[in-house]
Amino acid sequence: MASNCCCCICIPEKEFGILQRFGRFVGVAPPGASYFCWPCTSLNGTVSTKLRQIVIRNEAKTKENVFVTLTIAIQYKVDEENVKKAYYSMESPSLQMQSYVEDAVRSIVPSMELEHLFIAKDKISHEIMEALAKKMNLYGFTIITTLITDIDPEIKVKAAMNKITEARRLREAAEYEAETAKVVKVKQSEAEAVSKQLQGEGVAAQRKAILHGLQEGVADLTEAIGVSPMETMKYVMLTQYFDTLRDVGTSPNKNTIFVAAPGGNNSIAEQVSYGMMEANQVQHLDG
Repeated sequence: MASNCCCCICIPEKEFGILQRFGRFVGVAPPGASYFCWPCTSLNGTVSTKLRQIVIRNEAKTKENVFVTLTIAIQYKVDEENVKKAYYSMESPSLQMQSYVEDAVRSIVPSMELEHLFIAKDKISHEIMEALAKKMNLYGFTIITTLITDIDPEIKVKAAMNKITEARRLREAAEYEAETAKVVKVKQSEAEAVSKQLQGEGVAAQRKAILHGLQEGVADLTEAIGVSPMETMKYVMLTQYFDTLRDVGTSPNKNTIFVAAPGGNNSIAEQVSYGMMEANQVQHLDG
């Protein structure tokens, strides 16, 4: 605030004094000491060139007939060359800017849906700033920036939006979980297929080794004791038969009943050999 002392006044920094002579504007007093002839000339008021801000809350209706409250911060100032215009052309700039902002908001928001309103917040701020700056520049005020700091729908609408977002997130989580389970099952199937392939190759190699060993054993035994290969195979099959009975008998939690054959060991060998011959004949007939 400026203070009067005879014909000298002191204007604070970032302020300019409005000098009048008999009620008519005669000049602008810059910051610092100014001298004039009093009482013919007087200081009528001061204009600040500092950056100022006002916050406006405005309610509007969207395209979906949803009422929202927009909080808009406006930063403005008066340039030095426009001090006279700003002082004499407008008495209450904050009220006038509020009217202009309300008019701009009510012409923009009703054409947008609520979700688009949040996305296009910067665009709305720019449009409000352009409309406000065009009108306030005529009165010596410069609009620095216009910011939409908050968009607040009705409580019920906000709760509904939160539920929609929650449902969408849950659906995305379920889809991701299902996709993960699918990948796990596919990988398990692939691993099982590879395991079975390797297991089959191992069984085939094992049987090949067994047959090779039997072939060598039969040949060596036939050559050693001078019996026919058929007799040697009967002996081998009889040995395997008793090995099977031993394994069955020594297995835990098993009850085994052994029925004696009428012909003894020779009859058992013949029965095993006869069974193999019948199986071979059946396989030959099927082929």
